[in-house]
Amino acid sequence: MGGMSALIKLPFIIALLSLVSCQSEAPELISLLDYQARMKRLLEVDDDFNSRTNIKKEQGEALLIGVDYPEPRQLKRPVKNISIGWLDFFASIDCPSLQALIGQRNTPAGKHPDDATALLYELQLKQLWHQCSIKMNQLPDQLRSPLENKLKQFDREVWNRTWAGYYWQKLFSNNRNRQAFNKTSVSKVVMAIRQIRQAVQAKPEQTINYANIYSAFKIIEKHQGALGQLIFLLTEHQQTMERINHWLEQKMTSICPQNITTTQAKYLVGVLQKFYFTSVQRQQSELTESFQQVKQELLQWSMFFPKKPTSNKANFEQWHRWQQWSLGEINVKKLDFKKADILKPDTLKLDPIKLDPKNTIRNNNKGLASRLVSTVKQHVTIWQTFGKQCQLTIRPMSR
Repeated sequence: MGGMSALIKLPFIIALLSLVSCQSEAPELISLLDYQARMKRLLEVDDDFNSRTNIKKEQGEALLIGVDYPEPRQLKRPVKNISIGWLDFFASIDCPSLQALIGQRNTPAGKHPDDATALLYELQLKQLWHQCSIKMNQLPDQLRSPLENKLKQFDREVWNRTWAGYYWQKLFSNNRNRQAFNKTSVSKVVMAIRQIRQAVQAKPEQTINYANIYSAFKIIEKHQGALGQLIFLLTEHQQTMERINHWLEQKMTSICPQNITTTQAKYLVGVLQKFYFTSVQRQQSELTESFQQVKQELLQWSMFFPKKPTSNKANFEQWHRWQQWSLGEINVKKLDFKKADILKPDTLKLDPIKLDPKNTIRNNNKGLASRLVSTVKQHVTIWQTFGKQCQLTIRPMSR
């Protein structure tokens, strides 16, 4: 009797383990992985498609996959220490606000600020130097030149406190968040990043609300991992869709021999309609739309990106790989903000689509969202061919 009881409990245990496994993933992955599992089972394939490699050759182009955002210490750009005779400086200039700022920066607490406080200092220094410019020009060269050199390092300071700083690293970290993707969090983060960028790009004579800038950093801190999760989900969707496309291409000709509809073909179309069109498709549309919003803002920061080789060139090489893999190649002179990288639900129907290999290569160079769009279009094209071969009409189910 004990043995029979154990056998009765076994299916329940297996079902429970499956449920726990599903719940360990974000909802945006559960539907995708369910679609993949059903397609694999119906197609009866052995998964020999390795989409987890770091670099994959596709149509002659190196496609970078899964590049992690570097640690802050790896990305810091060297900034020269400025030495000046402060007693002579304070005695030589009548600019109380600038004197107070420099004095505060040289206190024990001011010498070790967090990234938000340090960037606010750089912004205030630039603004107060402009306000006191007439008086500053009257200083002797040995007092004025060091501060001028300090201001010339402004772009490096901005980079070190943002892209090479704690807040950005946490924002882009791939923490494999199990929670549902939060589109609102991404929008708030984009607005905060934009607020900081507008401040660092502002002219010295413009008024800056420093309290709002500090609050923007705190918003980024509150939503840490938001962009890392978005990038992770897009990567998983793109790689999984590539795998499914590979399976379909392998098995397509054998499913409907002599162009005769089969039961297997009907089941496959049912899975497409019930699980892809009604769930996965909408998620991919939302993910690409959010990433386009992120990409448009991040590319506006290109003026601060490192360009020249430095002593830690290998680390910047990893950052450039991450940038190209996620955002795509950057043409600073002509930033393209067209919404071509968004999958709208009404455009994912099985309408005629012609894929040009050259377009595929160009999409690979445009970044993560473009690669997903290209892969989904390929998915649609494969189903178009499948429908013709199996004499089946394929259309999304009515909602």
